[in-house]
Amino acid sequence: MSRYVIWTENENLEVFVGYDEGFDGYFLTIADTRICTGESGTYLFHNMDHHAAIKMTLDEVATTLQQFGLALPSSLAQQLETDGNSKMVLSPMDTSSSVRITGWQSAA
Repeated sequence: MSRYVIWTENENLEVFVGYDEGFDGYFLTIADTRICTGESGTYLFHNMDHHAAIKMTLDEVATTLQQFGLALPSSLAQQLETDGNSKMVLSPMDTSSSVRITGWQSAA
């Protein structure tokens, strides 16, 4: 399993994304640290609570991030593709996000 944190200029956002071999898919969590307790229902987005299936595709991760004003960094998208040994082709990313991404790193 891989797990990465996406840093944003909004200190209250906590964003994690990764690939889970057990589910053979990607996951995404977005939390407002002021209100999220780590319990179900307190996340702004959690793939297990807010997505039709537990696992997500990389395109679904990117689309969900865009709904929250975030753009999936292309270097992270490439790393996630490698993690999932996926041959899928990503659609172009919208670079006009409203929350500026400041970086990402492995959170494992």
